[in-house]
Amino acid sequence: MYVSFQSREDSLGMELITALESYCKRRNLHNFELYQRFSKEKINPGRWDNAFIEQELKKGNPNEIKKVFVCGPPVMNETFDRALTMHVGDPKASMINQLIFSRE
Repeated sequence: MYVSFQSREDSLGMELITALESYCKRRNLHNFELYQRFSKEKINPGRWDNAFIEQELKKGNPNEIKKVFVCGPPVMNETFDRALTMHVGDPKASMINQLIFSRE
């Protein structure tokens, strides 16, 4: 899950999301990863652009990625949508072809 807010104060549902992350870690479950960005707090302050998304997706095992959830400002959601959509049908991007993209 990729979440981006200006600050923790501005975030929605972070307590629930971090609780899920903690639960998965305690149970040694490898089905959830949390990536946080809080621009005002300088936590991962860099922009999440196409290059960043490409780099992140290449880190994982394509067979293990089932869904990518994105929560943030509309511009960031659109960036993720475009970055994943532009690879559909591209045989060189087999990892991305196996993703189911959800904005939930």
